[in-house]
Amino acid sequence: MRNERKTFLSRGWGAACVLALLSACSGGLEPLSGEEALTHLDPGGSDSSVLTSLAPEPSYAHAVDSTSTAGVLEPERALGPPDGQAAMVLNLPGAVLVLDMGEGTEGTGDLNVSYRNATLEVLTWVEFLRADKSVITTGPLRLANLGLGTHVAVVPYSEKPVPYRYVRMTGVLALYWVDAVRNMGSGGLTCGDGQLNEGETCDDANRTSGDGCSRGCQQEAGFRCEGTPSVCTDIDECAEGLGNCAAGFSCINKPGSFFCWEGVCRPPHSVCNNQCFNLSTDKENCGRCGNRCGWRDVCARGVCKTIGKLAFTLSWSRPGNGDLIVRAPGGIHYSAQNPGPEGEELFVFDDQDGKGPEVVYWAPGVEPDLGDYNICFEAKSFDPAPSHDHPVSASATYLGPWNGTTHLGSTTLTSHSRGGMECGRPTIGFVGRMTYWGRFAPESSGP
Repeated sequence: MRNERKTFLSRGWGAACVLALLSACSGGLEPLSGEEALTHLDPGGSDSSVLTSLAPEPSYAHAVDSTSTAGVLEPERALGPPDGQAAMVLNLPGAVLVLDMGEGTEGTGDLNVSYRNATLEVLTWVEFLRADKSVITTGPLRLANLGLGTHVAVVPYSEKPVPYRYVRMTGVLALYWVDAVRNMGSGGLTCGDGQLNEGETCDDANRTSGDGCSRGCQQEAGFRCEGTPSVCTDIDECAEGLGNCAAGFSCINKPGSFFCWEGVCRPPHSVCNNQCFNLSTDKENCGRCGNRCGWRDVCARGVCKTIGKLAFTLSWSRPGNGDLIVRAPGGIHYSAQNPGPEGEELFVFDDQDGKGPEVVYWAPGVEPDLGDYNICFEAKSFDPAPSHDHPVSASATYLGPWNGTTHLGSTTLTSHSRGGMECGRPTIGFVGRMTYWGRFAPESSGP
């Protein structure tokens, strides 16, 4: 008879056919006597069965959640200790049984599933859910066709001691009966109560990761936690000599860790997203990390400022002292050494140990001279010095009133520049040329 039933179910009987079988199977669903054993099934799939008894602790499923579907018949029979009365999870797509472990008795350990009369070998998955129904993790549920009686399969829970509020079981090709669901790690919710309980290495009175004490009340790498409730502070690996950076690299601390930066990241530079930026001139991190200037702005002394008719920027490939040189029509050279009168042709911000950008811009209301503007890069001081083995590349842009930000050109130097150079083609370090025609859009030409 069992082999015949296997054949019928494997052909995908629907719910109506399953209901017709209930009376024939009812004998297998009667409660067992107290002398009859419960079979414990090892999740590893071993053929050997171990006899055990279920302790009468109140750690069974507390209620059926409303997200359970009509593909589960009499789901309330899966509540409480095993009694021979079981919920039937049909072999239908979308059949879902969701059980509430109870507020205050959330699960923290493996799950014991008491089941009866599996008609086929069943492999499905149990989802462990938080109180907001988000998934913490999943575990395999293996049900063996062991004949009549109540059997127990263990679903391993890998996120101990993070508590789960709900468990969700889904339908598969074969139907199966769930008699009881028991959480083996209950005992009340302890992680997040501010007390250091067994199995916890910290408890900062919350269940949020990333602050030094994880959602499972375990001290996170790179932090030191003390007291009750735990107060977690970042370990400064650089200050404590724990950062192992190669020669020529600086140790930069960050929450929970550190990284090695080529060169020195010091004010006005700052570390943003594991990179070193000049907060005085970087328009993506102007004045502080993440403060982005508008497209018509430049970052000048850490403040986003709207430009007038024209602006130039220059960045280079590795930390060092590089200079932006702008040769205006008429032969005037604007640079860090000659920034022009403040309030008119304004600002060349000097970056002596970073990667730029340096900026020259004309203030609103100031009309730049008409004609050709040459842009050059001067490599003043780099370690190691620019060479064929250690070149330094630079890239320039201009921002005009019509075109937005436009790439002007790039250059690569293999030696330090000579001071007082004339910026123009074919000077070493020449990046590009732009012609400004007043009310018309600027034109650019490469090297």
